[in-house]
Amino acid sequence: MKNQKSQSNLPFLRLNIGPMQVAVRSCLDQFTKDLSELYSHVRQPDIYENQLDRQNMLVLEAVPSPSINPFYKRYTVKGDGEDLFVHLKQNEVLPYLEWATNWRVMARCPEFLQIHAASLSLNGKGLILAAASGSGKSTLSAALMSRGWRYLCDEFALIHQQTLQLHAFPKAICIKEGSFSILDELGMPRWERKHYVKAFKGNVAYVRPSKLSQQNLTATYPVQRIVFPRYVAHHQPVLREMSRSEAAIELAELSFNRHTFGGQQTIDTLTEVCRNARCYRLETGDIHRSCEMIESLMRDVDIKPTRNIQAA
Repeated sequence: MKNQKSQSNLPFLRLNIGPMQVAVRSCLDQFTKDLSELYSHVRQPDIYENQLDRQNMLVLEAVPSPSINPFYKRYTVKGDGEDLFVHLKQNEVLPYLEWATNWRVMARCPEFLQIHAASLSLNGKGLILAAASGSGKSTLSAALMSRGWRYLCDEFALIHQQTLQLHAFPKAICIKEGSFSILDELGMPRWERKHYVKAFKGNVAYVRPSKLSQQNLTATYPVQRIVFPRYVAHHQPVLREMSRSEAAIELAELSFNRHTFGGQQTIDTLTEVCRNARCYRLETGDIHRSCEMIESLMRDVDIKPTRNIQAA
């Protein structure tokens, strides 16, 4: 009770990331200090409990988890009052506060069909990199961003169900330790204050959105290209065009909210999205050549559907 009372008097860190503002409060200063540094580019003045606009804000809190042994401190991340992640170690809290924003956007933004994908744009054209975890889409997103792309999100593509346009939610990009060397090769600084750990990803670090990606967060983008990447180590990239119907079905399977959105409506919406785009499978390997191949798609290079395109 003492912890709860003292925490209720603490301010909320306020961030303006995308469709909804995020308000975060923590039982340990270090958690919000780290988060405020990572998101210094979108930090707004702190607010208190009585200033919260719960209708238009995602409210996150890190609180102590009940524990029998006081020597093993654990923490719970709450979203809008609901326990989302429990019994976290100290170095897991920041990654799960990060992930909690995704969970609450899923719950609070039903106007969007939400696909497990990264999303970016180049010259006003939208790109979706759709795949399950472990495909390398976050690393590919960081690499494209380093080449001047506008980064929209690395966790999901937000497709408005009425306009079919992509919307931005440019959170920091979470990168697994295995890709740190690629970031170094690209000359991209990674942000980390300690060894953060996130579930099966293990040690992670973050890449801040570029200045371009931070601009005009209300802009929207038509989906022009949809790519399903799959990382293959020590492999020359191979790109294959796929049918739009096949792509629509796979996107539906990767939708976070297809059950609440409605199965048939999900398929109908994604069929329309794919009808206006060209769709591909990409076996990625060398990061530079993979990016070059994706950029060739956005330049409207004529690519025959039945031809495999391999990096030279």
